[in-house]
Amino acid sequence: MSEPEMDEDANDPRIPRSLGVWSVKYDQWIAAAEQAFLALHHRCSAVYVIGFSMGGVIAVYLAEKYPVTKLVLLSAAFYHSQPRRPPLLHVSGSGG
Repeated sequence: MSEPEMDEDANDPRIPRSLGVWSVKYDQWIAAAEQAFLALHHRCSAVYVIGFSMGGVIAVYLAEKYPVTKLVLLSAAFYHSQPRRPPLLHVSGSGG
């Protein structure tokens, strides 16, 4: 018995490097991910979405909005257990 035929493709959405990572707004990342997902969804019968760190948050967004077949999250950045705290300021008393 032969296995069913599967269509395979891959897409790795990226923001154009000319924009620079720190100048990109969240909606640009989401738009790039949505565009990549929709392109794959039109070509493939099943779409697996994998997200790492903040990409995991975007992957969950896609899974909530579109028919994602499988969702894989790696260190999704929903919560930071030790947020950065400002350094403590040590003030010594003035003698007087």
